[in-house]
Amino acid sequence: MNNDKIVCFGGSFNPTAIHHRLIAERLTWEFGRVVAIPCGMRPDKASAGLVSANHRAEMALLTFARIPNVVVDLSDVANEDFARTYDLDLKMKARYGDNVWHAIGTDLVTGGARGESEIQRRWYKGQELWNKANFIVMSRSGSRAGDEDLPPHSEVLIVDFPGSSTEIRNRLARGESIEGLVTPTVERYILENKLYTSKRSGG
Repeated sequence: MNNDKIVCFGGSFNPTAIHHRLIAERLTWEFGRVVAIPCGMRPDKASAGLVSANHRAEMALLTFARIPNVVVDLSDVANEDFARTYDLDLKMKARYGDNVWHAIGTDLVTGGARGESEIQRRWYKGQELWNKANFIVMSRSGSRAGDEDLPPHSEVLIVDFPGSSTEIRNRLARGESIEGLVTPTVERYILENKLYTSKRSGG
């Protein structure tokens, strides 16, 4: 692996949690610089609308603060339109050059050998992205994607950091503690703003 990549680490970050911070740190150690990108409204992520975009942006800024080689890009979350990965790839390459990579989960490449991955079937210009874009496929040690399912330009990174934004939201809805699951600054922000206080489901 080389460490001069620009890694786009996108997500709803709802809320941004300790495991997101650990993943960002690991990405910088292995690859170079990370651009954390809270997503805007997503047709496939109803949970993104559970709190305002401003709240998600602020929690991302608090979580990723002062990590060397990590910056937060709020251009997507500030936009009311859904930003597609194809467009993001073009924008980031225009800004940083061709060595732009996208950090994704194993679930998005499953079935890739048969042309049936989520990227190939459902993403805008998915087959073109699959063939030409650069991907870092983040897998847990027990659920690594088979090599045959990987995009042509990809590297695998094992990330075994426990954590789930869904579980954090559910704990808050039940009135339970989230200490240790988010940074102290984010925990304080959530409690002060009474976020996620009614039980919702979502990814």
